[in-house]
Amino acid sequence: VQCRGALIRTADLHLLRTVQDVVRLGRVTAVRPNRLELEKGTMPLEPGSLLVDCTACGTGGYTANYDVWSPGHIRLSSNLTLFNPSHSSALVAYIETTSTDAAAKNKFIAHSAASPLLVVDGSPNFHGHLSQLVQGVYSELKTMRAIQAHGKKSFNFYFAARTNYVAPCHVPLRKTLWVMFGPARLDKKATRLMRKIERVGFEDMPPVDPRPRKAAASPARMVA
Repeated sequence: VQCRGALIRTADLHLLRTVQDVVRLGRVTAVRPNRLELEKGTMPLEPGSLLVDCTACGTGGYTANYDVWSPGHIRLSSNLTLFNPSHSSALVAYIETTSTDAAAKNKFIAHSAASPLLVVDGSPNFHGHLSQLVQGVYSELKTMRAIQAHGKKSFNFYFAARTNYVAPCHVPLRKTLWVMFGPARLDKKATRLMRKIERVGFEDMPPVDPRPRKAAASPARMVA
């Protein structure tokens, strides 16, 4: 099972639904000068047609085997909030203001060089595997609760930031509270999921040790 992590605004989704000319011939297998070849047939192309590939994975290319902060450097990460790189960047910027100590800031992040998440078959890249999705959810929950525990100011920033898709400016607060603490009990389910991941894991994903570990040697760094 794989997930693509498509990134799209609600307004874009409404616009897509207005498209009337929809071709349902399966995936594209080849692009020719005068036609598209698909799994179940072909589609003619007018000369000069512009083709836009919108099939890329929304989280492809991101890794999770390094520390975000090191002296004089910040390495950006997409995994602070799953499928929301804008909010992830906002959180990195906010955490940067909380301390001058890189180790203290890295404690907000579930993945690091010492405790890599998302690793499948030796690769730390997100490839859409279901186990990586579960680890990504775990990482986001750990970061969210670390920020909540940091204090009221940090808690307010996390939930009020306009880049957070469940912020009150996007979703009524009463609806969020109802989902979290009402009959759905999403908050309690999140706690149970974290405990399962840390204690027994899943069939294709070993348990994650939540305890801090000594940092491993970091790969070549990129300056943000």
